Amino acid sequence: PFTQRPRPVFHALVAALNTSDVNRVISLTYVEPYWTTDGVSRVIELYQRTTDTSSLSVSQYDSSTTGGAVAFGIPISETDAVNVGLRYERTRIDLTAGSPLQVILYVAEFGNVTDSVVASLGWSRDTRDDILYPTRGTLQSFLVDTAVPIGDLQYYKVNYLQQSFWPIYGDFVLMLRGDIGYADGYGGLALPFYRRFFAGGVGSVRGYDQSSLGPQDIYGNATGGKRKIVGNVELFFPLLKGDKSVRASVFADAGQIYFDGK
Repeated sequence: PFTQRPRPVFHALVAALNTSDVNRVISLTYVEPYWTTDGVSRVIELYQRTTDTSSLSVSQYDSSTTGGAVAFGIPISETDAVNVGLRYERTRIDLTAGSPLQVILYVAEFGNVTDSVVASLGWSRDTRDDILYPTRGTLQSFLVDTAVPIGDLQYYKVNYLQQSFWPIYGDFVLMLRGDIGYADGYGGLALPFYRRFFAGGVGSVRGYDQSSLGPQDIYGNATGGKRKIVGNVELFFPLLKGDKSVRASVFADAGQIYFDGK
């Protein structure tokens, strides 16, 4: 059995506004790290997100999503936790002059505005020796999202991530990372185009434009896909001896997005 964590008596209410050329997100988040004496955490969130894809190498459209979510983190050992959550979203999709056929067909089938209720179930294990500057250990996570039939959409997404670290010589640390996923619609409904997987850019396959990998529409923009596979190899080394907070690295990335049918 693992030792019960001490229970800090604090909660957090965070209001945030994040803007970029692509997204504007307004959110209000309430966090209870120790909602119960057993260390179960609770997060309640309200948010509004606006997306303009005109500066990305993806199919063109505008969207606005308003939603709310509640999630619980349940520790089952010192290194493992189970996460469950439920969120409601109302999404509006607006066509643009450059919107491809897949976006036009989606709006024709579902309309400009859809409501979805998404249930989430996940598992994570973290054996790293340091969260910010790990030198050994592994981070794993497995997540399933399912849009349940009480909403307008019916789809599921499954994602597995593993990131492992090994000290190989002195202060040199090798990192291997794998990220795979699969998504599809069910009940006779297609996977919404904006819930497909995308890859490319920082945090994925560096050297490519953000979200640019995989199938493309007639305008040469990425359409996303149902299958994702990304692999990264990176060697970290300190720029100042004895100071692991200032590091450089050499890396190699690979990955692809596949659509596979409707």
